Amino acid sequence: MTTHAPLTWLPWCTRLSGLGAIVLALTLSGCLEGDPPILTKDALDGISVGGTARLADLTPERPDTVCVLYPYHTTVPPDEPESDRINRALADDGYRGDEMEWTIVFAGKNAVKHASFRRTGGLDIMASHEAGPQIRAMIPDGLTPAGCTTGAQAGFAKLVWHERTYLVFGRLD
Repeated sequence: MTTHAPLTWLPWCTRLSGLGAIVLALTLSGCLEGDPPILTKDALDGISVGGTARLADLTPERPDTVCVLYPYHTTVPPDEPESDRINRALADDGYRGDEMEWTIVFAGKNAVKHASFRRTGGLDIMASHEAGPQIRAMIPDGLTPAGCTTGAQAGFAKLVWHERTYLVFGRLD
């Protein structure tokens, strides 16, 4: 028979004021863990296969520049707009690329933010430099693959290639 330690925190918890109890409940539930994500997996999952979506329709953020860091990439190429500022911010945040994730970076006037996503068979990223003729033929008209673009033109296309669902990031006309 297993015995459990008594709930020694219970008397402390019962002495909380009404506001203190609410703050404790919100903290324990994760509701006070900082800013909401700049982009969610649910928003990306909602893009139809064979379709496109403007980034502005997927997030309330309005960045000036948006870039994608593909698996293994830790910096934005130096020829991209605002690459020095973006790369400095990523380094300051301790960002490390990983083979199992990709990251979208939003660069606004006052901040650089990023969100990373795990690669899965249900949702992966197709690097713009990997989009050969067969892939490009599958991308809907109006989206030009790119590593970075303006926030106003940023968007995704979703396609299936070899039984894997991919997003292609780029510039939507």
